[in-house]
Amino acid sequence: KAITAILSVLARRKRMGVAMVVWQWMLDNGVERNVFHFNSMISVCEKMKDWKRAVQLMEQMDREGVAKNEVQGYYSYPLCSGPSQTHGCCYGCVAVDAG
Repeated sequence: KAITAILSVLARRKRMGVAMVVWQWMLDNGVERNVFHFNSMISVCEKMKDWKRAVQLMEQMDREGVAKNEVQGYYSYPLCSGPSQTHGCCYGCVAVDAG
């Protein structure tokens, strides 16, 4: 819970660099990342409008077998202006299972 709280504060303060250091620390120290950790990191991406990193996190969730919830569906829309745009963010727009 402490790490989730730290990541949440970093998201509110738009501190992507520090959040990434915490994220890497978790990986380096064998801390299992759960849906709440991922949601907090996706929140940082949303606030920084970094849709590429958010999509990477959603793909990482798939690779690590972390179940998605409705929050990922919520975050995918502010990050992306739609599949008609040429930025290539179709994963976040159409492939996120929010149900």
